[in-house]
Amino acid sequence: MKSKLCLDKATKKYMKKVGDNLRCARLRAKLSQFDLAKEVGLTQIHISRLEWGDQQLKLGVLYKLCKILNVMPQEMVDPTIDGRFWVRRIQEKGGGTEYFRK
Repeated sequence: MKSKLCLDKATKKYMKKVGDNLRCARLRAKLSQFDLAKEVGLTQIHISRLEWGDQQLKLGVLYKLCKILNVMPQEMVDPTIDGRFWVRRIQEKGGGTEYFRK
């Protein structure tokens, strides 16, 4: 059984922000977690954990995600980008039933 990572609050908060940005980019690309996982070579659970900030994002995975989602790496890892705004806008236009953490 894998042990949980012991991370400080700032790191956990940053990982959640990166996860929000990933979710936003995935929804803009109109991909399900399953479809994205299949293209990247991961499981849907792995994508879910990344989006929730429960899994650290490795550089190779970041590269693959950015290529598939057609985003720049800084869009994914910049904590000043509020991906949740775009998720709300997509939902308002009927683009998905996804939810996000505030």
